[in-house]
Amino acid sequence: MFIKPEYRGKGYARVLLNSMIEKSRMLGYDQLTFTTKPEVMKTAYELYKRMDFEELGCENGTVSMRIVL
Repeated sequence: MFIKPEYRGKGYARVLLNSMIEKSRMLGYDQLTFTTKPEVMKTAYELYKRMDFEELGCENGTVSMRIVL
């Protein structure tokens, strides 16, 4: 997911994440997983943690995250 710099800090990432989570539930998924680089995307990483995504592991600065639906 990418939010253009001029739209950051306005809540769009949370809206997109909530939409993805809801759509995934509707499609029958039981979890979402992805990777992120906290060193590069600190604000996004903090949002994921606030939204209850859990950190599964880290390798070479890339963090695997998951949320159970």
